[in-house]
Amino acid sequence: MKKLIVGILCMLHVPLLHAGDRSLEDTKANRESEANRYLEIVPPIKMFNDMTERMALQLPEAGRKKFVESMRRHMDLEKFDRTIRDSVVKNFTPHELKALVDFYSSHIGKSAMQKCGAYMADVMPQILVILIEAQTKVMLEKQQ
Repeated sequence: MKKLIVGILCMLHVPLLHAGDRSLEDTKANRESEANRYLEIVPPIKMFNDMTERMALQLPEAGRKKFVESMRRHMDLEKFDRTIRDSVVKNFTPHELKALVDFYSSHIGKSAMQKCGAYMADVMPQILVILIEAQTKVMLEKQQ
């Protein structure tokens, strides 16, 4: 059960609300400032590297290194970072971002963060298969 909760937090980045600093107004500048603090603790490049390394473990050993090198060579890391940064600013308030920073700065948050790469590598291939199956069924349904 504990692993499920940690996994859900990692995947959804659910903010942990607390009675912390309520002086942060919900402005774009405050969202950007708190997003910067959050992304220093949870850097998108680290997330990408962890996921790539974990995904490689599902391949035959002989192809792992080449897979990781290819992913790193072809991944537009600036676009990846910008996409995450823009979405964080758009979807989270300064209070939520502060709560995320507080959580991921804590001992348990750091521990959870170390497990996110493994969690995402475990679940993403399965989720992609499930999504493709559903999409295929939708397309077949439209043909009838």
